[in-house]
Amino acid sequence: MKNARTIRICYLCGEQLDPDPTKNDKDHVPPRQFYASTIRKQHQLNLFTLPVHAKCNKLYAKDEEYFLLTLVQNSS
Repeated sequence: MKNARTIRICYLCGEQLDPDPTKNDKDHVPPRQFYASTIRKQHQLNLFTLPVHAKCNKLYAKDEEYFLLTLVQNSS
């Protein structure tokens, strides 16, 4: 009996993950880039990940970057 559930859908698009594991990826939630590299190294963050299609992960990468830059600019 398995204790953990296996997620078989991409949380970004809601479609089933590809049977070919090379076409799937894992996305950090919250995004890793929200934490400075020095903090990531010092604390060895163990961030939660969710399965995604590799192409969906790439499509949303620019959105994450834009959000982060907007957040940093507005907090200065």
